[in-house]
Amino acid sequence: MARATALAGVALLTARPFDIAFVDIGLPSLDGYQLAAAARAKRVGTFLVAMTGYRQPEDRR
Repeated sequence: MARATALAGVALLTARPFDIAFVDIGLPSLDGYQLAAAARAKRVGTFLVAMTGYRQPEDRR
């Protein structure tokens, strides 16, 4: 179930149990790190996998 913002994702994670959630680091409103912190604060037990398609110039190797 995709959500457009991290805030909507946190709301979904607290409303329904999920075993795993894939989280983009570069989300609008909150980034993936902030989403993880918000989920942790709400005692969400979902395993989060963080990833991103956002690339920095220093990522080139």
